[in-house]
Amino acid sequence: MKFAFRSPPAYAQLFAEVGIDVLKISNNHRMDFGAVQFTDTIKKEAKGIKILGHKN
Repeated sequence: MKFAFRSPPAYAQLFAEVGIDVLKISNNHRMDFGAVQFTDTIKKEAKGIKILGHKN
């Protein structure tokens, strides 16, 4: 069985529009797609979505 926990970065705007305002990234899958994906996730804060679970 294979799981994919990644959404395209462009979905951040859609998430914000439907009312998602917090994402939790402190889980064992946060680096499944490497540093680029992790950086894309952190950038979602620019869309008005608060990111919890990372240092600094």
